[in-house]
Amino acid sequence: MNRSVRISRHIAALACLVLSSAVSAATMDVLLAGNDLQLEYSSGAAVTISFASDGTYTTSTGSSGTWTLNGEQLCTVRDADSVASCGVLASGKALGDSWSSTDASGTQVTASVVPR
Repeated sequence: MNRSVRISRHIAALACLVLSSAVSAATMDVLLAGNDLQLEYSSGAAVTISFASDGTYTTSTGSSGTWTLNGEQLCTVRDADSVASCGVLASGKALGDSWSSTDASGTQVTASVVPR
C-alpha cells in the first residue's frame, strides 16, 4: 500500500480520533486560540487539524467538516461524506504538549498542540 493511500485511510479515521484522558473544554479553548492539533504517524505522515469557533474544522490534507463538544466527546461530521463520529480529546493540554494516542483504526499516533 503506498503512502498516500495510508494517509488517506488515516484521514478517514480522523473523524473518530480517540485520544486518552477526559475531554476538556480548556483543551478546546487552547485549540480555538490560534493553535492546531497535529497527529504524527510512525510512517512520518502528519496531519494538522484546525478547529474554528464557528464549529468547523479543516485539515492539512483538505478534509473539512463540523465539530461539537457533546458531553465528554469531541464529535465531528466530515463534509465530503457526512461520516459522523465521536472521540475523547485529552484534557488539560497546552501549546507544545505532546502525548501518545491511537486513532479510530487503532493506529498509534503522537498528538501535539502546535501553533497555527
